[in-house]
Amino acid sequence: MTPEQLLEEFDTYNFEYFMNKALSRVPEGLDTREGAIIYDALAPTAWSFTEMAQNVKNVFVSTYTQTAQGEFLDRRSQEKGLSRIPATNSEVEAKFTDPSGQPFNVDLGLRFSSIGDNPVYYIVDEKITDGTFSLKASIAGDAGNRYTGQILPVDNISGLGYATITKVTIPARDEETDDDLRARILADVGLTEYGGNVADYLQMVVEKGDVGAAQIYPTWNGGGTVRVVILDNQFNPASTSLISEVQETLDPKDSSGNGYGLAPIGHTVTVAGPTSKVINISMKVSTEVGLTYVDVTPAIQTALNDFFLNMRKQQWATIQNGRSYALTVFIAQISATILGVRGVVNVSYLTLNNAANDIVLAFSNTLQEVPILGSVTVNG
Repeated sequence: MTPEQLLEEFDTYNFEYFMNKALSRVPEGLDTREGAIIYDALAPTAWSFTEMAQNVKNVFVSTYTQTAQGEFLDRRSQEKGLSRIPATNSEVEAKFTDPSGQPFNVDLGLRFSSIGDNPVYYIVDEKITDGTFSLKASIAGDAGNRYTGQILPVDNISGLGYATITKVTIPARDEETDDDLRARILADVGLTEYGGNVADYLQMVVEKGDVGAAQIYPTWNGGGTVRVVILDNQFNPASTSLISEVQETLDPKDSSGNGYGLAPIGHTVTVAGPTSKVINISMKVSTEVGLTYVDVTPAIQTALNDFFLNMRKQQWATIQNGRSYALTVFIAQISATILGVRGVVNVSYLTLNNAANDIVLAFSNTLQEVPILGSVTVNG
């Protein structure tokens, strides 16, 4: 019997099952209809057995990594020295001016709010230059990733004219899902985290929270050198702010190799972002009767965005053969993605960067590429 079959069997142990089993043992001639004394006397016991069967099923489900959820999955992860990655807080860059439009400096710790029905609150965290500050969202999760524009002070600030968020410098992430944590638990990279090996560096970076994926290049520039290439929580090339934070965590530049970060003594760590490999896509599509290529273009754009995101999320940082990285953007997979869009019946003249060929990304000690969707041109 397989685990799946056992779970299905537990579902058959319902009230009717136990009630019928009990009533089958009642001597013939006695009234066993619903409402009869014997039926009413056995019913509470049957319900109790049903609850017990479901509780046993829940224990079975919660025992194994493949089916455990929530806190039960957390406990399974702890057995492998892992823990669920918590939600982080967005960091943004904001500019402040006085009524005449000149840079205005605000005090650290002041609170501001976004505009809208569900405002996000930010706290002034660090001064960058006059009138430009780094703010951190007060709520964890990716809510702070979705807003740029005017912000309002929570308290009155004398002399402030206008405040606006200009960009998100370090995107936040929501708490790690059960599926993502389960995948990490079950992943077999053939390495144990120890003493600054590749698996150890991956664990250091993952625990940072603001990093979505990372590639590790040991001895990339000679013995004792380690190159760590990172994506942010949106699986885009990391900003300079995030790179600096991770660098400071692993191996501060002002004392590189001396062991004042998480990296072992003697390891000189270089944290960097990958080079964007922008891929422009052009095609001709045939559509169902009643539709035109204009009608399906937005759905094609969305499907391709999701395809590239999944590549960066699931494949970009995957170690091949236990030693290196490799990723190819296959034109056949792009074609299949487009054909999966409702209303599209055929795709032809498909090109990636003006050529009908696959694109092999470069991964070397000095150049690491990441696929980014560029322009999408759809013709009918």
